[in-house]
Formats: sequence, C-alpha cells, structure tokens
Amino acid sequence: MRRVLLVDKAPQIGGSLISLYHLVRGLDRTRFEPIVLVAEGNPFADRFAALGVQVLTRPWANTPPPTPGLLKGVTQTSAARKLRDWEWGRRLYHSAGFLVKHLPRILERAETFAKLLYEVKPDWVHVNDGIPFNRGEILGALWARVPVVCHVRSFEPPTRFDRLLLPRVAAYIFISRAIADWLVDTGAPMRKWYVVYNGVDLTEFPDLAGERPRIRAELGLPQDAFVVALLGRMVPWKGHEVFLDAMERLIPEHPRLFGCIVGEGWRGSDFEQRLRARVESGPLKGRVVFAGFRADVPALLQSVDALAHTSIEPEPFGRVIVEAMAARLPIVATAAGAVPEILEDGRTGLLVPPGDAERLALALQRLMREPDLRQRLAAAARREVEARFTVQRYVAGVQAVYEELR
Repeated sequence: MRRVLLVDKAPQIGGSLISLYHLVRGLDRTRFEPIVLVAEGNPFADRFAALGVQVLTRPWANTPPPTPGLLKGVTQTSAARKLRDWEWGRRLYHSAGFLVKHLPRILERAETFAKLLYEVKPDWVHVNDGIPFNRGEILGALWARVPVVCHVRSFEPPTRFDRLLLPRVAAYIFISRAIADWLVDTGAPMRKWYVVYNGVDLTEFPDLAGERPRIRAELGLPQDAFVVALLGRMVPWKGHEVFLDAMERLIPEHPRLFGCIVGEGWRGSDFEQRLRARVESGPLKGRVVFAGFRADVPALLQSVDALAHTSIEPEPFGRVIVEAMAARLPIVATAAGAVPEILEDGRTGLLVPPGDAERLALALQRLMREPDLRQRLAAAARREVEARFTVQRYVAGVQAVYEELR
C-alpha cells in the first residue's frame, strides 16, 4: 500500500475542496492510504476525518505577505518609477520584488513542509492546485526527495521561479484540456501530464422535485415564477454584473421572471455588498434574491428553472455546470475556457460569448419561451454527465496517474 499526502490550502469551501473530498472517499484503500493536510479552520476537516483518514492542519495565511518597510520606500522613488517605464526594467523590478517579498516566506514554508514529510513519510505528495499556490510545499517536497503530483485548477501564469519548479514535478493533473493546452502553449517544461475531469456523485442528485415548494417559500420566490439561478463564489470574474445586466433587460417584459444568486463573497472583498446594493436600489429590487451559501445544492437546482453561468474570464472547469447537468437543469453558459469541453451548444446547453449581456438575455428568453427545448437540453445534459463526469471516472483517472508513480 502506498501512502499519499493530499494538500489543499483553500480557506473556504469551493470546487477544489469538494473534488478532493470525492477523491479521498473514493480511493481504493487496499492500494492507497490517504492523509489530508488542510488549512486550520477548514470546514471540511471533520468530513475528511469521518472518512477514517488522518487529517492534519496548518495555519496558512490567505493574504499576501506585507511589503518590507525599506522595499516599500524604494518602490516610491523616482528611480523605481523610471525603471518601470521600460520592459526590461519592469522585469528586473518585479524579479527583485519577488526575491525580497515572497522568497523568504517560500523558503520558510519549504523547510516546515520538509520536516512534516520526514514525520509522515508519504510515498508522494498531491497538491490540490497549481504551482503558484504551492511553491513552498513543492520545494519542501523536493528537499525531502518526495515526488509531487500537481493538480492544476486555474489559469494562473507561472513566474520565472515557478518555471524552475515545473520540470521537477513528477506529474501534472489538469481539470480540463483548456488549462493543459494553455500551459503547454506557454512553453512550460513538464515531464508528464494528464487531463482528468472533475466528477459529481450522481447518488446526490435523485429526484428532489418535492422540495421545490419548500425551498421557493424559504427564499421568497413565487411558486409560479420562472427562476434563473447563478451559483458560485461572488468574485467579479464570475460575471454577476453581466447576469444582472441581462435580468434588467428581461424583467420589464417578463413579470414572472426572477433571479436567484447563490454563494458567498470572498473574504475581505466588498463585491457581494456592491451587488446587493445594486439590486436594492434599482429595477431588480424584489426580483433577484440572494440565497447565500447553500449545502443543499442538488435540491436547490431542482427548485429553479434554468442555470446561468456567466464567467467573463476563461473558466478552468465549471463544477456548477456539471451539477446542473446532473440535476437535469437547462443551462446557458459563456463559451470560454473549459466550458465548450463540457457543453455542446444546442445539444446539452446554450453557449453565449463572455460578457455579452444581450446574448445572455436572448438565450434565457429562448428557454422561457420554449419548454420543449428546456426538456431536450436537460435530458441530453444528464446523459452526458453519466457518460463523462461521474465521481467514479474522476477517481479512476487520478488513481491511474498514481499507478504511473509506483
């Protein structure tokens, strides 16, 4: 049996943490012994422990390190400003800043992590995000001579320092072909890489239509309304503003149309407050509700009539899209990043350009007016999930990568 240390530094619940939980729960315990390392206060720590695995925690900070006083003063000088006027100067400036501001903390984390590895003695480390989010842990694993699997979940570009680490990672797992192709196109030197799609547990998506009246009443949504939901973390690139723009176009002509925004804002950000203020002070008041964090996503998805996925930047994967497909919900999504790998326009969903509120409004209007289209898209989407995006396929894909390391 091989021991694997799985590391997730996320401070809040998100797609990466949910995927890690599915992986740990599904791993073949006759072949692999998982140990989970998460941030202190992580809400999933108890859930991992309930699976019978060892859970370790660390006080990872979720904020960038402060700029040292001397460096802060230097950055404000006229010489520094002139240096940034030229391309070569900007590169030199940012490289020096990285060395002074970030490198000491990376080295400190590397030393701490290497000591942990000497105690835990895993056969390999699986970091549940890309190199820019795990520099210290990857460097520490290299010092301890423990192979690293890097599960890349975003389009975060590698720095020069990251490029030194790239060829030293034993294997990469990408959650979409879009991320893999993007990183390959940057010329990133990688030894082995694989695409393994995230999966959903279909047993969590039974017929929950009976919950619809209760959930709608709980959220203050009329029982006869056509409700479009937007689920996801409240950060600007998820396109909440575009969703509200589309709703403002539609609501005057569609009195039965309501919107439901599900999710929480990122810690330290006022974006959620700004969205709420916009709704309360404009024509969307009373027509768009904020549901906050919901643990009952399968039931909630079956209590609305359509999903809008509105990211204005390339989407690394789009777990909520797959969840909506599993819930047999018609979807309108922006065609950027990995979304076209998941949805086929006109067959399993409707695709619109990123940031185009008018096209989004037209697609939603089409769903409202064509119930047969809604039914056809939803049925095809469910079949697609069953064929390509199950937890079983996801776990099997990761285990196949592990077997390559044996």
